[in-house]
Amino acid sequence: FEVTAGPKADFGILSIVGNETVRDRAIRRLIPWTEGECFHAGKIDEAESTLLKSGLFATAEVSHGESPNAEGRVPVTVDVRERFH
Repeated sequence: FEVTAGPKADFGILSIVGNETVRDRAIRRLIPWTEGECFHAGKIDEAESTLLKSGLFATAEVSHGESPNAEGRVPVTVDVRERFH
């Protein structure tokens, strides 16, 4: 088997959208990586699961850019819809 690995990438800027009453800071605490950490796709799934298990959100979708930027970082967006509190 021949495997072609892509370029090394790190987690980049995290954008949060859709939250109304839950503060960005609270959401960031539930994210299992920090900016600059080596990118791992499994952490995207882990973040979605953690956000939903928190009971704060009806939906949580974490998406990322197609390729790293000039600094080798992949931007990530967290799109949430809050549950009724």
